[in-house]
Amino acid sequence: MTKRIKKIYLYFSLIFIVFLVGYPCLIVGDYYLQKIASLEAANSLSEAKKIEAERILKEDVPQKKVAVQQGYKALFFPETIDTYLPLKKLAKEMDAAPLAPQPYSKLYFCNEGYGLIKYETDRFGFRNQDNLWDEKIDLILIGDSFAHGACVDEKDSIAFQLGSKLKLLNLATYGNHAIHYAALEKIFIPLLKPKYVVTIFYANDNEDDADSLIYDYYFVQNKKYFESKNGELHLSKNTLDFYAKSDYLIETLLTDNSPQEFIKIFSQISLFEKSLKYFSLPTIRRTINNYLKVGGWKSKLPSSNTLAIDLLAAECLKNGCTPIIGYIPNNNFWRPDARSANYAKMLGDYSHSKNITYIDFTNILHEAGSAAYAPEGYHLSPKGYKLVSESISNDLKK
Repeated sequence: MTKRIKKIYLYFSLIFIVFLVGYPCLIVGDYYLQKIASLEAANSLSEAKKIEAERILKEDVPQKKVAVQQGYKALFFPETIDTYLPLKKLAKEMDAAPLAPQPYSKLYFCNEGYGLIKYETDRFGFRNQDNLWDEKIDLILIGDSFAHGACVDEKDSIAFQLGSKLKLLNLATYGNHAIHYAALEKIFIPLLKPKYVVTIFYANDNEDDADSLIYDYYFVQNKKYFESKNGELHLSKNTLDFYAKSDYLIETLLTDNSPQEFIKIFSQISLFEKSLKYFSLPTIRRTINNYLKVGGWKSKLPSSNTLAIDLLAAECLKNGCTPIIGYIPNNNFWRPDARSANYAKMLGDYSHSKNITYIDFTNILHEAGSAAYAPEGYHLSPKGYKLVSESISNDLKK
């Protein structure tokens, strides 16, 4: 063996040893960094968190018990198949990635000072009157909890107020992120061929979720969401089976049930499966990204955001609809986020580059002050939702 080959072999051996020792250390570091962040969040008793904690104890828990007695159950939201390992495991086993809560179900939603909101879902799990699926639709609304109408009665939601003049379907769900918006655009714009599509982003969409099951299912594997039977669309059998088998998990993981029930479910998952999420160093990557975004050094949208905007532009071009993107900012009292202003600008710049109308609701909400937000949580008040609805309506008129 020549000296040159020996030197190359030595270099590669050193690199391998560093990787062998360093990478596991980073994984362990990521785990403890996440635990530290969780502890800091739990110990940070801001006034907002005290209000929310008191509300959960004194209002949410007893109101949910009454709702269950009335035949309502906990709302499933698509994000949970990425954030709760038992649901993620079930989704993989069933080969399903639901994009809505449970169909044809009586669900309880949330409370932020106006009482626990309850409603019944349509045939596909969304918050609509079911007969709308048989009509020609003018506008579809896509987004997260704000577009969903979180914590207010239906009459106060964005969808209801816009729907008073247009045939509108609300496809938004609590907890959705940009990757969910992209999947909904891909599936429902060609299906419904509306005149308008409004996709509403929120401050916490400033994260990349390309490792989501939703991305893998709909953009890597290109799976279908519907099955056609006798000319009618139905949810796929896999999706319906997921809903049927997830009821117990949803009640246990997404409610205030005994921690013992969670321990029982979680113990069925192997240590390797529990550790998998740390292999990509999510906490370390997120921490570095946040520092870069706050400082304005990282002026690039997450890939899931650009995917959602690109798809909105492309699908509307093919299907003859007018695309609109809206942005709802965080409230600094309830959810401080130093990245928000820079994120809003990036969203606007990218939307304009795709010739998409962009509406930033920051000014109108901030001008209204605390009256635009719920008294016991970070979502909008009826007044805040009305301001957003009026702003969208004014742009539609143009």
